[in-house]
Amino acid sequence: MKRFICTALAATMALSLFSACKPQEQTAVKITPEPEATAVSEVTKAPEPTTEPTEEPTAEPTNTPEPKAEKLDIPVYPDEELFFTPCTELNLGQDYTGFIEFSIILNDLDRILEMFPTDALRKADTGEEYIIYDSEGGYREYIFLRRLQRRTITKGYYIVIGDMRSYSDFAQLKVGDPIEDVEKIDSVASLFKRQFLDVDGYVPETVNEAADSGYPLCSIHYLTDGILKIDYDMLDDRSLVISNTVYSPDYTLLHRDMGDDGIIYAPLNYRIEPIDLPEK
Repeated sequence: MKRFICTALAATMALSLFSACKPQEQTAVKITPEPEATAVSEVTKAPEPTTEPTEEPTAEPTNTPEPKAEKLDIPVYPDEELFFTPCTELNLGQDYTGFIEFSIILNDLDRILEMFPTDALRKADTGEEYIIYDSEGGYREYIFLRRLQRRTITKGYYIVIGDMRSYSDFAQLKVGDPIEDVEKIDSVASLFKRQFLDVDGYVPETVNEAADSGYPLCSIHYLTDGILKIDYDMLDDRSLVISNTVYSPDYTLLHRDMGDDGIIYAPLNYRIEPIDLPEK
Protein backbone atom coordinates (compact mmCIF):
# COMPACT_ATOMS: atom_id res chain seq x y z
CA MET A 1 0.00 0.00 0.00
CA LYS A 2 1.62 3.20 -1.10
CA ARG A 3 0.40 5.65 1.52
CA PHE A 4 -1.11 5.79 4.99
CA ILE A 5 -3.84 7.99 6.39
CA CYS A 6 -2.79 8.97 9.88
CA THR A 7 -0.75 8.20 12.92
CA ALA A 8 -3.62 6.22 14.43
CA LEU A 9 -3.56 3.76 11.47
CA ALA A 10 0.02 4.30 10.35
CA ALA A 11 1.71 1.60 12.47
CA THR A 12 0.13 -1.24 10.47
CA MET A 13 0.09 0.64 7.17
CA ALA A 14 3.68 1.88 7.51
CA LEU A 15 5.08 -1.62 8.09
CA SER A 16 3.41 -2.98 4.97
CA LEU A 17 4.54 0.05 2.99
CA PHE A 18 8.11 -0.30 4.20
CA SER A 19 8.36 -4.00 3.29
CA ALA A 20 6.89 -3.37 -0.15
CA CYS A 21 8.83 -0.19 -0.93
CA LYS A 22 12.36 -0.20 0.50
CA PRO A 23 14.25 2.85 -0.62
CA GLN A 24 14.64 3.73 -2.97
CA GLU A 25 13.51 37.99 20.06
CA GLN A 26 15.04 40.52 19.12
CA THR A 27 14.51 40.50 22.95
CA ALA A 28 12.21 43.22 24.13
CA VAL A 29 14.15 45.89 26.01
CA LYS A 30 12.53 47.56 29.00
CA ILE A 31 13.20 51.28 28.80
CA THR A 32 13.59 52.91 32.18
CA PRO A 33 12.98 56.66 32.09
CA GLU A 34 15.74 58.93 33.23
CA PRO A 35 15.18 60.16 36.84
CA GLU A 36 13.98 63.70 37.08
CA ALA A 37 16.64 66.24 38.02
CA THR A 38 16.75 67.07 41.71
CA ALA A 39 16.57 70.77 42.48
CA VAL A 40 19.63 72.13 44.28
CA SER A 41 19.94 75.39 46.19
CA GLU A 42 23.52 76.06 45.24
CA VAL A 43 25.61 75.34 42.16
CA THR A 44 29.21 74.45 42.80
CA LYS A 45 31.69 75.11 40.03
CA ALA A 46 33.67 72.04 39.09
CA PRO A 47 37.43 72.28 39.54
CA GLU A 48 39.53 72.88 36.44
CA PRO A 49 41.11 69.70 35.09
CA THR A 50 44.83 69.37 35.76
CA THR A 51 45.52 67.28 32.63
CA GLU A 52 44.36 67.36 29.04
CA PRO A 53 41.23 65.20 28.53
CA THR A 54 41.81 61.99 26.64
CA GLU A 55 39.63 61.41 23.57
CA GLU A 56 37.75 58.14 23.80
CA PRO A 57 37.93 55.98 20.63
CA THR A 58 34.70 55.72 18.68
CA ALA A 59 33.17 52.26 19.00
CA GLU A 60 32.47 50.30 15.82
CA PRO A 61 28.75 50.09 14.99
CA THR A 62 27.21 46.78 16.08
CA ASN A 63 23.87 47.04 14.28
CA THR A 64 25.11 45.65 10.95
CA PRO A 65 22.09 44.64 8.86
CA GLU A 66 21.47 40.98 8.16
CA PRO A 67 22.49 39.84 4.68
CA LYS A 68 19.63 39.81 2.20
CA ALA A 69 18.17 36.38 1.49
CA GLU A 70 19.10 34.97 -1.89
CA LYS A 71 16.95 32.97 -4.25
CA LEU A 72 17.34 29.23 -4.06
CA ASP A 73 17.98 26.89 -6.97
CA ILE A 74 14.78 24.83 -6.93
CA PRO A 75 14.73 21.56 -8.90
CA VAL A 76 11.78 20.69 -11.16
CA TYR A 77 10.17 17.25 -11.27
CA PRO A 78 7.21 15.87 -13.25
CA ASP A 79 3.92 16.10 -11.34
CA GLU A 80 3.35 12.38 -11.82
CA GLU A 81 6.62 11.56 -10.04
CA LEU A 82 6.56 14.21 -7.35
CA PHE A 83 2.95 13.71 -6.24
CA PHE A 84 1.80 10.28 -7.40
CA THR A 85 4.71 7.82 -7.53
CA PRO A 86 4.29 4.96 -5.01
CA CYS A 87 6.61 4.93 -1.99
CA THR A 88 7.82 8.52 -2.41
CA GLU A 89 6.96 9.46 1.19
CA LEU A 90 5.59 12.72 -0.25
CA ASN A 91 2.00 12.12 0.79
CA LEU A 92 -0.34 15.10 0.68
CA GLY A 93 -2.85 15.47 3.50
CA GLN A 94 -0.72 13.42 5.90
CA ASP A 95 0.29 15.00 9.22
CA TYR A 96 3.83 13.70 9.78
CA THR A 97 4.47 15.40 13.12
CA GLY A 98 3.57 12.36 15.22
CA PHE A 99 5.68 9.95 13.17
CA ILE A 100 8.55 10.41 15.60
CA GLU A 101 6.77 7.73 17.61
CA PHE A 102 7.79 4.95 15.20
CA SER A 103 11.06 3.05 15.17
CA ILE A 104 10.70 2.75 11.38
CA ILE A 105 10.57 6.36 10.22
CA LEU A 106 9.26 6.48 6.66
CA ASN A 107 9.45 10.26 6.43
CA ASP A 108 13.22 10.31 6.87
CA LEU A 109 14.78 13.20 4.92
CA ASP A 110 17.57 11.00 3.52
CA ARG A 111 14.98 8.69 1.94
CA ILE A 112 13.27 11.66 0.28
CA LEU A 113 16.50 13.22 -0.96
CA GLU A 114 17.58 9.89 -2.43
CA MET A 115 14.49 9.90 -4.64
CA PHE A 116 14.19 13.67 -5.18
CA PRO A 117 17.49 15.51 -4.62
CA THR A 118 17.31 19.21 -3.79
CA ASP A 119 19.66 21.82 -2.37
CA ALA A 120 16.80 24.28 -1.91
CA LEU A 121 16.80 24.51 1.90
CA ARG A 122 15.66 27.58 3.82
CA LYS A 123 15.64 28.48 7.50
CA ALA A 124 12.82 30.98 7.80
CA ASP A 125 12.64 33.93 10.19
CA THR A 126 10.14 31.87 12.19
CA GLY A 127 12.94 29.40 12.99
CA GLU A 128 11.35 26.66 10.86
CA GLU A 129 13.27 24.91 8.09
CA TYR A 130 11.86 23.64 4.81
CA ILE A 131 13.00 22.22 1.49
CA ILE A 132 11.39 23.16 -1.82
CA TYR A 133 10.46 21.43 -5.08
CA ASP A 134 8.84 22.71 -8.25
CA SER A 135 6.62 20.58 -10.47
CA GLU A 136 6.37 20.76 -14.23
CA GLY A 137 2.67 21.51 -13.86
CA GLY A 138 3.41 24.81 -12.12
CA TYR A 139 3.08 23.80 -8.47
CA ARG A 140 5.60 24.50 -5.71
CA GLU A 141 5.92 22.15 -2.74
CA TYR A 142 7.39 22.91 0.69
CA ILE A 143 8.37 20.19 3.16
CA PHE A 144 9.04 21.24 6.77
CA LEU A 145 11.83 19.57 8.73
CA ARG A 146 12.42 18.35 12.26
CA ARG A 147 16.01 17.86 13.46
CA LEU A 148 16.51 14.85 15.71
CA GLN A 149 19.76 13.73 17.33
CA ARG A 150 20.75 11.33 14.60
CA ARG A 151 18.47 12.10 11.69
CA THR A 152 16.20 14.66 10.15
CA ILE A 153 12.56 13.87 9.42
CA THR A 154 9.63 15.79 8.01
CA LYS A 155 6.84 17.25 10.13
CA GLY A 156 3.39 18.67 9.70
CA TYR A 157 1.67 18.78 6.31
CA TYR A 158 3.40 19.22 3.00
CA ILE A 159 2.40 22.57 1.51
CA VAL A 160 1.64 22.89 -2.20
CA ILE A 161 0.97 26.25 -3.84
CA GLY A 162 -0.45 26.80 -7.31
CA ASP A 163 -2.20 30.14 -7.71
CA MET A 164 -2.23 32.19 -4.53
CA ARG A 165 -5.76 32.76 -3.21
CA SER A 166 -7.16 34.77 -0.30
CA TYR A 167 -9.42 33.50 2.47
CA SER A 168 -12.36 35.44 1.02
CA ASP A 169 -12.24 33.20 -2.08
CA PHE A 170 -13.38 30.28 0.09
CA ALA A 171 -16.12 32.20 1.96
CA GLN A 172 -19.01 30.47 0.18
CA LEU A 173 -17.93 26.94 1.15
CA LYS A 174 -19.89 25.13 3.86
CA VAL A 175 -20.00 21.76 5.61
CA GLY A 176 -21.42 19.12 3.27
CA ASP A 177 -20.09 20.69 0.07
CA PRO A 178 -18.17 18.29 -2.21
CA ILE A 179 -14.43 18.53 -2.71
CA GLU A 180 -15.15 19.44 -6.33
CA ASP A 181 -16.33 22.86 -5.09
CA VAL A 182 -12.92 23.34 -3.48
CA GLU A 183 -11.19 22.32 -6.72
CA LYS A 184 -13.00 25.14 -8.55
CA ILE A 185 -11.37 27.65 -6.20
CA ASP A 186 -7.90 26.14 -5.81
CA SER A 187 -6.59 23.45 -8.17
CA VAL A 188 -4.30 22.17 -5.40
CA ALA A 189 -7.39 20.35 -4.07
CA SER A 190 -7.26 18.15 -7.18
CA LEU A 191 -3.85 16.80 -6.13
CA PHE A 192 -5.18 15.92 -2.68
CA LYS A 193 -8.32 14.34 -4.13
CA ARG A 194 -6.37 12.11 -6.50
CA GLN A 195 -4.05 10.93 -3.75
CA PHE A 196 -6.99 10.10 -1.50
CA LEU A 197 -8.90 8.20 -4.17
CA ASP A 198 -5.89 6.39 -5.64
CA VAL A 199 -5.23 4.56 -2.38
CA ASP A 200 -7.22 1.34 -2.10
CA GLY A 201 -7.06 1.48 1.70
CA TYR A 202 -8.84 4.83 1.76
CA VAL A 203 -12.35 3.51 2.25
CA PRO A 204 -15.16 5.07 4.33
CA GLU A 205 -14.61 2.81 7.33
CA THR A 206 -10.87 3.43 7.74
CA VAL A 207 -11.06 7.10 6.74
CA ASN A 208 -13.79 7.86 9.25
CA GLU A 209 -12.06 5.88 12.01
CA ALA A 210 -8.97 7.99 11.42
CA ALA A 211 -11.07 11.17 11.53
CA ASP A 212 -12.52 10.10 14.89
CA SER A 213 -8.93 9.74 16.16
CA GLY A 214 -8.10 13.29 15.09
CA TYR A 215 -6.64 12.58 11.64
CA PRO A 216 -9.24 13.40 8.98
CA LEU A 217 -8.46 13.55 5.30
CA CYS A 218 -7.70 17.19 4.58
CA SER A 219 -6.44 19.59 1.96
CA ILE A 220 -4.10 22.45 2.92
CA HIS A 221 -4.31 25.83 1.21
CA TYR A 222 -1.55 28.42 1.67
CA LEU A 223 -3.16 31.83 1.15
CA THR A 224 -2.08 35.44 0.79
CA ASP A 225 -3.60 36.09 4.22
CA GLY A 226 -3.15 32.87 6.20
CA ILE A 227 -3.46 29.12 5.92
CA LEU A 228 -6.66 27.09 5.50
CA LYS A 229 -7.18 23.43 6.39
CA ILE A 230 -10.28 21.75 4.98
CA ASP A 231 -11.31 18.38 6.46
CA TYR A 232 -13.35 15.80 4.57
CA ASP A 233 -15.66 12.88 5.32
CA MET A 234 -15.76 9.96 2.87
CA LEU A 235 -19.24 8.78 1.93
CA ASP A 236 -20.18 5.21 1.04
CA ASP A 237 -19.53 5.87 -2.65
CA ARG A 238 -16.04 7.24 -1.74
CA SER A 239 -17.04 10.79 -2.58
CA LEU A 240 -15.52 13.45 -0.33
CA VAL A 241 -17.51 16.20 1.41
CA ILE A 242 -16.37 19.01 3.70
CA SER A 243 -16.70 18.18 7.40
CA ASN A 244 -14.81 21.13 8.94
CA THR A 245 -12.54 24.06 8.14
CA VAL A 246 -9.72 25.60 10.17
CA TYR A 247 -8.39 29.02 9.17
CA SER A 248 -5.30 30.63 10.72
CA PRO A 249 -4.40 34.20 9.70
CA ASP A 250 -0.96 33.82 11.29
CA TYR A 251 -0.15 30.64 9.31
CA THR A 252 0.01 28.44 12.42
CA LEU A 253 -1.70 25.07 12.85
CA LEU A 254 -1.71 22.73 15.85
CA HIS A 255 -0.37 19.19 15.45
CA ARG A 256 -0.73 16.09 17.59
CA ASP A 257 2.71 15.21 18.97
CA MET A 258 4.41 13.29 21.75
CA GLY A 259 5.59 15.29 24.76
CA ASP A 260 7.41 14.20 27.90
CA ASP A 261 4.10 13.46 29.64
CA GLY A 262 2.18 12.02 26.69
CA ILE A 263 0.23 13.49 23.80
CA ILE A 264 0.40 17.24 23.30
CA TYR A 265 -0.73 19.63 20.57
CA ALA A 266 2.22 21.62 19.27
CA PRO A 267 2.03 24.65 16.95
CA LEU A 268 3.83 24.76 13.61
CA ASN A 269 4.25 28.08 11.83
CA TYR A 270 3.97 27.51 8.08
CA ARG A 271 4.87 31.07 7.06
CA ILE A 272 7.07 30.91 3.97
CA GLU A 273 9.66 33.57 3.22
CA PRO A 274 8.37 35.92 0.47
CA ILE A 275 11.42 35.24 -1.71
CA ASP A 276 10.43 31.54 -1.82
CA LEU A 277 6.83 32.05 -2.92
CA PRO A 278 5.90 31.40 -6.57
CA GLU A 279 6.28 34.40 -8.85
CA LYS A 280 2.80 34.73 -10.33
